Formats: sequence, C-alpha cells, structure tokens
Amino acid sequence: MARPFGNTITRSMLSSFVIFEAAARLGNFSRAAEELNLTQSAVSHAIRKMEDQLGAKLFYRGHHNLSLTPEGDQLMRCAEQCILLTEGAVTAISGRRKSQKDALLVAVSTSMARYWLLPRLPEIIAAIPQLRLWIHTVDRDVDLHAEGIDLNIVFGAHKYPDYDQFILWPEKVLPVCSPEFLREHGPFATLEDLLKVTLIHYEERVRPRMNWQGWFTANGIDHVVTHDEVRFADYALVLEAAMAGKGIALGWRPIVDDLLATRRLAIARPETASGHQQFTLIAPRGSFAREPFLSFLQWIRNADTTPPDHF
Repeated sequence: MARPFGNTITRSMLSSFVIFEAAARLGNFSRAAEELNLTQSAVSHAIRKMEDQLGAKLFYRGHHNLSLTPEGDQLMRCAEQCILLTEGAVTAISGRRKSQKDALLVAVSTSMARYWLLPRLPEIIAAIPQLRLWIHTVDRDVDLHAEGIDLNIVFGAHKYPDYDQFILWPEKVLPVCSPEFLREHGPFATLEDLLKVTLIHYEERVRPRMNWQGWFTANGIDHVVTHDEVRFADYALVLEAAMAGKGIALGWRPIVDDLLATRRLAIARPETASGHQQFTLIAPRGSFAREPFLSFLQWIRNADTTPPDHF
C-alpha cells in the first residue's frame, strides 16, 4: 500500500530532496544538474520551489558556488543520514557487495556513522583506494555470521569469544553544548553550575551507559540528578538537541570530536569521566589476517582522535 502524503511532505518535495542533496554536496547547481542529467534551470527551479514550500532559504548563493544556510545544513544532515540508511538497506537486500573482492560491510551505530565515520570517508578512500566500504547503521547487537556483516564497531564492556576483537578507544565522556548555549548560560565556573541548566539525558536501550548521575559521581559530585527534563533513546538525537541549544549533553569521544573541532558543539566544562567500557572492533575469527580487513584495521587504529584540550 502506498504511503499517504500529507501537507508537510509531498512527492514533489521528495524529488526535490534528491536535487537538494546533490547541489549541497557539490556546491554548485551546474554540477548537480550534470550529475542528475537535468538542466541547470530545472535544478534551480526545484530548489526555489522547495524553499517556498519550507518557508526558508537553504543556500547562500555566491557568484560561483553555494553554501548552506543553518536550515540547509540541518536538511543536509538529514539527507546524509537517509543515504546511509538506504545504502545499508540496499546492501542487506541485494548482497551485491559479496561479489566484490575488496568490499567490507561495516555495522556501526547511527551516531558513530554520522558524526565520526562519514566525515572520514575521504581519508579511508585515500588510504585504501581499492576498498569498497558499505556502512550499515544499527543500534542493537548484531550476529555477524547470520547477518552477513564483516565488521562491527561496538560499545560496551563485553567480551566476544566467537570473534576477533580489537579495543579502539576507552570510554571518555565530557559535557558538551552548543556555542550559543554556552554564551547564553555560561561560563560554568563550577561543576555544580551545570545542575542549574537543562541537562539532556540519554537512555541506552541495549546496554547500560553512563548517565549524568554517574558522570557527576565520577567527578566527586553527589547531588541527585533528576531525569524530568530532556530525554532521548537515540544518541544521534541527543547530539542534535545539544547542537540546537536545548541543553547540555554527555559527549562520548571520539564521536563528538569533529563536532567540537567545527564549533558545532562546545565543551561546557573541562572535566571528563572515564568509564569501564570501550569502543571495540569485532570481526569473524581469522578475518584480520587477510585483506581488506587488515588494511581497514590498520587505518582505524591510526585514525586521528584529537584530545579535548585541542578544542
């Protein structure tokens, strides 16, 4: 049965969404038109129509290039996530990657894919040019053998006796918020000052995760932290809420590293908490003895994770 479309999302807007993604990614209407086999005027018209429907400008139009407005940047983040999810679904259904010698299907959380792995795709391609990387977003435990997944970046303290495993990064958590929120409500002179503003809570559905109470306790603060403010069960939404200025969130490194480096997030206080969990790369036994597993393992173990003091 076809999904009904209401007044908010129309079929024409979904078509324009594809055009918008190409224009935003390429930074130019002409290049987007060439990629999509359309005329430049058709691309420009579709974007104007989309802006009219949304009631917001999506691009700053320069003489030779385009740049995204805040509204356009928000929509582009959605577009990138849609592409990741679609590619994962197509991969799972078609199984085409299995016919490619140098293909890897990597399962990661939505937040890890969006905020850490996706920005590093150019680095991976440069380091391993023959690699065909397929990204499958999951926010649950997976069975690599049953689901045909080659690699999985998991978070937790579990051991995986049926898989080869490499610990990538220990758990390091620090408080983050938007630069605007910090300017409006900060600076926060003490840890106790954080308790006076809105805290964004993350409630992990799969396994226990450090919460605000645990973070304050790890930093020597015994105040009871209430949970009647902003709560999410999806960490990507936690970060989106923090970037939108809705409060302060716990930021797991290295997921938040790029957001801090690009000033989309700011550090609310310099204290960190180191839990007993870690990010681990797992694969079926013996996989890392052959390519392209070995090259990917070498790349990710050498991947830059900039310390918080840099920001």
